[in-house]
Amino acid sequence: MKPPILKPKLKGSTTIKKVKKIVNEAIKTIERINPERLKKFYSLPDLCNGDDPLSAVEMAKSKHKILDADSYRGLGTRSDNNERGRLLQLFLDYSKSSKPKITEQMCNASISMFHSNLDRKK
Repeated sequence: MKPPILKPKLKGSTTIKKVKKIVNEAIKTIERINPERLKKFYSLPDLCNGDDPLSAVEMAKSKHKILDADSYRGLGTRSDNNERGRLLQLFLDYSKSSKPKITEQMCNASISMFHSNLDRKK
């Protein structure tokens, strides 16, 4: 199975490079968990008709209501461990959802789930 070809609209953006790295981490994790979920993940560009498979607009709108400051620019814009964890949670949640593309609601739910899991570990 070949990985999806991501064709971001923002060329040369370091954010896109970071997201690609996180996508690759998610693929490895999903592959260990369930091959069917990996198949869905690979088909994301096709399910979106090639129109912004990572849903950049929805990711930019999403944030944690309490933890993120007003200056937060959205999911995938930072490169710290929490941001990578949030994105990984989003990709894992997408792979098991019935929706064909990533939505703002899914992004916000994944952010909340990531921080819930983080709090449980403390």
